Amino acid sequence: MGRPRGRSGNVTCDSCGRSVPRDKALSMDKITTYSTEFKGDTEEEKLNDVRTSLRREAHYCVSCGKHRRLFAKKAEMMRRRKDQWGQQDREANWGSNERF
Repeated sequence: MGRPRGRSGNVTCDSCGRSVPRDKALSMDKITTYSTEFKGDTEEEKLNDVRTSLRREAHYCVSCGKHRRLFAKKAEMMRRRKDQWGQQDREANWGSNERF
């Protein structure tokens, strides 16, 4: 027997701990950056700065997403991404005789 069809697994909301279906939850990427910038006293130690970043997918339930205004943030991110791709298409077709 395989996995039941038509069912998605549950995830836990990172804010309140509620169990939410995966396809209903709001997923956001959390990026955390660690740096050793302030550990050194001399200039040599400051030049040897080591930075690492971790990307983790965070899941939120609908009520926490609305409370934290994540829906508006995600819509703004999608709008920027759409504008960025549209601008690249316009720049690529700049010299051609085709109209948009």
